[in-house]
Amino acid sequence: LRTQKSLPRSASLALSPESILDQHIVHAASSAVDSSSHIISSLTRQVDRETAKGEFYFFFFAGSGAGVIGLAQIPRIFEELSGIRALAGEGPSEGGEAIGGGLSSLIYPTIYAKDVEKAINKVSSGETISKNGKATSYLASRGYVDRDDFVESLKGCNPLASYALFEALSNGSGGVMSPDRLDENVAMYRASSDPVAAFNTALQAATTTKLAAYGGLAFLLFIVFALITESGMNAFL
Repeated sequence: LRTQKSLPRSASLALSPESILDQHIVHAASSAVDSSSHIISSLTRQVDRETAKGEFYFFFFAGSGAGVIGLAQIPRIFEELSGIRALAGEGPSEGGEAIGGGLSSLIYPTIYAKDVEKAINKVSSGETISKNGKATSYLASRGYVDRDDFVESLKGCNPLASYALFEALSNGSGGVMSPDRLDENVAMYRASSDPVAAFNTALQAATTTKLAAYGGLAFLLFIVFALITESGMNAFL
């Protein structure tokens, strides 16, 4: 097993390389899947009025916290997706064959092969990016590579290709990633007979991760408010 020498031991034990907001999304998706069978039975069974009142108060107070956290993610998600779309046409472009398609086209505008190839060739080591970065988050201070610092380190490359490259390297797991993981994945791309194809495969997987997290969040919000509404109607109507 490889030891992350660039990170303090406390950092690797205390937190994963995911942003706090994305942890909420992943946790929400996991909670929704784990409790789905119980939720379905709760929505379909008949209860008396007094039991329904107790369930309503329980669901209202217990579900409100999860609901507020989930709702708070929606503006952030739309802001992130709008920011990605806004990168289309920005910065220099080497052109070449259009890549992407599939699920990634739901999030990313058209990306060009030569832009990706240039970015892959220019990526510095994770330790260097982290050391020279300007991010002030806790994880960045502990040696992780921040997405904005990564894109900034590729100044002169196409911004959209640089952003998408980070997402592919991190498997869409958040706004930061460990330097060792970055170095390993970049080395894998460069060793591939077709680095752009390796990137495209990883980008599709990263997009699947993001869409699954968004879908899990939407499902959780639906269930929380359905439980509150259903129990409230049984209790008071």
